[in-house]
Amino acid sequence: MHHGGYFETNETLSYSNGLTTTLACDPDRWSFFEIMGILREIGYVNIKELWYKFSKLDAHGEQFENFV
Repeated sequence: MHHGGYFETNETLSYSNGLTTTLACDPDRWSFFEIMGILREIGYVNIKELWYKFSKLDAHGEQFENFV
């Protein structure tokens, strides 16, 4: 999980100046509520937006999707 940074657009959209945290999770049980619980545990209380990235590009070439 990348957190604490920001998105920037040059030629492509990228995430800069953030932290990386490795999480162990069951991909069949991964849910919005589990994500929110993990974020609260590491100190994020007021979350405005969540973004996720598929491992492959979608049909439009976009990499990031707004989750919340």
